[in-house]
Amino acid sequence: MQVMAQSLLEEPAQNFEEALQTVYLVHVLQMIESNGHSFCYGRFDQYLWPYLQTDLERGRITKEKALERITHMFLMNSSCNKVRPYGHTRYSQGYPLYSNLMIGGRRPDGEDGTNPLSYLCLEAMNLTAMAEPNFSMRYSKDTPDDLLRLAARLIATGCGMPSMFYDDVAAKAIHDLGIPWEDALDYCAIGCVETGVPGKYGHRATGMTYVNWGKILELLLHGGCDPDSGTCLCPVPEEFGSYEELWSSWNTLLKFYTDLAVECDAVCDRSLERYDASPFASVFIRDCLEKGKTAKEGGCRYDVVSQSNIGPAVVGNSLYALKKLVFDDRELTLAQVREAMDDNWQSPESARIRALCLEVPKFGNDDDAVDAVV
Repeated sequence: MQVMAQSLLEEPAQNFEEALQTVYLVHVLQMIESNGHSFCYGRFDQYLWPYLQTDLERGRITKEKALERITHMFLMNSSCNKVRPYGHTRYSQGYPLYSNLMIGGRRPDGEDGTNPLSYLCLEAMNLTAMAEPNFSMRYSKDTPDDLLRLAARLIATGCGMPSMFYDDVAAKAIHDLGIPWEDALDYCAIGCVETGVPGKYGHRATGMTYVNWGKILELLLHGGCDPDSGTCLCPVPEEFGSYEELWSSWNTLLKFYTDLAVECDAVCDRSLERYDASPFASVFIRDCLEKGKTAKEGGCRYDVVSQSNIGPAVVGNSLYALKKLVFDDRELTLAQVREAMDDNWQSPESARIRALCLEVPKFGNDDDAVDAVV
């Protein structure tokens, strides 16, 4: 095995199986280097398709054998793990590594990049149905209907994958950061739901603070204080004469905790730069070698930092419920809502209030009023 691995990596991969082995081996080595997660496979069906296409045309492999190899690779990926605290294991529902593997979507030239490997990856995920790799799919108006239907059928099995990314929105978001369209159109998913340009993005302490917007809303309804611990870092009024006043205090708390999160991420960033330089991973990122800097030192082409803000739809639904029930229709008071929350909706009166909140329109159902809040 040692001899095979050595000869395999001394020269470029000559066929699909060698390319697949190389991709997996590089992935594992990156994980080992930094006890990391969120090392992702990028646009798997785009860079491996030329190898598979050549092998299929020359009769060196069948689609059935290729599916077997991909399925085995998915299973091997699920066998990886890392040293982590119990808190992460508990709240992440097991041992996810967020090794995102993406298929589908447009090529850098704007044309649809769907190919036979896209379909094989969907079937491999269906056969394994495990948490790894974290499987994602890009789509656009040019994505073939049968690929979309196959993805929908996989989601319907209950495995929760693939995560779906719409090109027109995701690529524009990256382009709006000042990144050229050609690279923006080549985006992939990183970790869980981030997006970036494979081989050109860095490896910053992105979103390590995980700002829970739902928690901030709970603080908002308790004068800025945590009802569990009593901690009060940023006091705000407990009562509001209008929805506009409530919205203003929401923005105050959101800015306070966002600024705090940025400071915390900066601490993580400095620590990673010093204690987890990841030189091996950096050699796969454009411009790092030329600049003589690792990705964590800013050697990458696009040194982008982002955050993980959790729960904007939850907060939007909640704010709209308060706007409608408390300020517009005056069916409830903020005090009543707060008491029902503190009661965890257990008493008959709390359950009644919860039912009223659930009846209010929710985000994502083409209701302009609540969609505007979100």
